[in-house]
Amino acid sequence: MGSVGAGTGATVAKAGGSAQWACGGVGVASARVGEAVVSAVMVANSVGGIWDDERHEWISRLVGWDASAELVPGQNTTIGVVATDAKLTKEQANRIATVAHDGIARAVRPAHTMYDGDTIFCISTGRVVAPYDAIEVLATDLVARAIASGVRACRPSNG
Repeated sequence: MGSVGAGTGATVAKAGGSAQWACGGVGVASARVGEAVVSAVMVANSVGGIWDDERHEWISRLVGWDASAELVPGQNTTIGVVATDAKLTKEQANRIATVAHDGIARAVRPAHTMYDGDTIFCISTGRVVAPYDAIEVLATDLVARAIASGVRACRPSNG
C-alpha cells in the first residue's frame, strides 16, 4: 500500500499548485456481507485533497485552488476496482461500479473535476449468494476507506 505498484508516482492535492502536492498511492479495504467478501483496491492520483471519512480528518488537505496550477486533463485519476465473490448480474456489477463513485466523492475533495479521469470497475467470481443492496452500500464505504488508507500509507506521519 502507498507509493508502490500502480501508486508509484501518484500525487494528490494538485489543484493547489506544486507547493501543496502530496504523495498519493494504492490502498485496499475489505469487509464481509454475509458469506461474501467485498474488497476495494483504489489508486489515488487526484487533483483534490484526501479526507478520511472514518476519522473525520484531512490526510492531505487541498488548502486552496490555484488558478495558475498547470492541471492537464488525463494526468490525474482516482481509479480502482470493487471485487467480490458474491453472485452478481452484469447489471448489478455495473450499478455497484457506478454507486461506488460516491466513495470517491467522500474521500477526494473536490472529486470528479474536469481534470480527473475517475473510474471504478466491479468484478465478481459469483461463488456465494449475498444481499445485493448490502454489497452496494458497502462498496461505497470501502472505496472511501481504500483511498484514505493508500494515501495514509504514503504519508504515515501526516494525519
